[in-house]
Amino acid sequence: EWKLAGESKFSDSESPQSIYFDNLSSDNNDFSLNVLFMENGGYQLDVRGSAFSLERLFEEEEDESKKDDMTDMIVDLKVDQLWFGEKNKLVNVSGKVISRNDIWELVDLEGFSGEGDDSVRFSIEKNGSGRNFSLDAKNAGDFLRSIDFYENMQDGNLIFKGSFDDSVVDHPFLGNLIMKDYHIVNAPLLTRLASMASFTGVVDQLSGEGIKFKKFTTPVNYQSDNIKLEKGRAFGNALGYTFSGEIDLDDDSCKIEGTLVPAYSINSLFEKIPIIGDILGGGRGEGLIAANFQMNGDIEDPDVSINPLSILTPGILRDLFQIFELPFKEKEDAIAE
Repeated sequence: EWKLAGESKFSDSESPQSIYFDNLSSDNNDFSLNVLFMENGGYQLDVRGSAFSLERLFEEEEDESKKDDMTDMIVDLKVDQLWFGEKNKLVNVSGKVISRNDIWELVDLEGFSGEGDDSVRFSIEKNGSGRNFSLDAKNAGDFLRSIDFYENMQDGNLIFKGSFDDSVVDHPFLGNLIMKDYHIVNAPLLTRLASMASFTGVVDQLSGEGIKFKKFTTPVNYQSDNIKLEKGRAFGNALGYTFSGEIDLDDDSCKIEGTLVPAYSINSLFEKIPIIGDILGGGRGEGLIAANFQMNGDIEDPDVSINPLSILTPGILRDLFQIFELPFKEKEDAIAE
């Protein structure tokens, strides 16, 4: 239910030229809106106020009948609170957004997460036949909670950069996500993996003060509602893991496999030993003592499995065990190699 007050102006042909609302208010909304109707049929919007909510925009399912209904927009935004859910918000957000031909051609937004001490900067800009993308959050945990994405991270710095290829119809994206110096606390999925691998010390830390990670990094390849993650890696003193796989946004499913490594700081020492490190450690980021894992199914609650033969097994033998998990033709090729 909205409360609104304003006025509109019309040309001689009774076509609207502008609409001005000095107040639009509802749950998590309290702002003024000035709408100018551009000659090309688009809109120029000026949004200012104490609160503006994006919650309904994210909740509404895309209407297939409106996919070809492209409207150009220029949006100037300056609000004290930008809401992503009932309890999730960024503060002191300002900037400009331009959409042309159903593409976010320019985005230049800055705000703050948490108590308003840590900046968040988000930008998209044209670059030849594509667009550059950049996201920098000084406090990764606060930012991810602010946008209602992930609640089990504390502290850290998030940097996400990449580019869209607009010469292709579905605008594929290729980038790299990096997070540094963060804690993970009470993470159900990670706790399940550590429990199944019998890494009891890791489980105790997750349920207590949490586990500190020094760095998380993964390439991100997005195309046609499919996200591919290849050779991702995270590590800290207590735990490390590698992962590769896919996330299907059409049905919110995932298929990911990787390696979980306890006591990573000690385990990873084997990597640095010439020849022996390659034989025992299994390659960069895996360590001597580790367990292979797989996740399949719903993103929120996937089926998780651990290969028991890989626990306490040198890396070169773990790779051998993986042969038996491949489809028949791939098994033949792997055995031949």
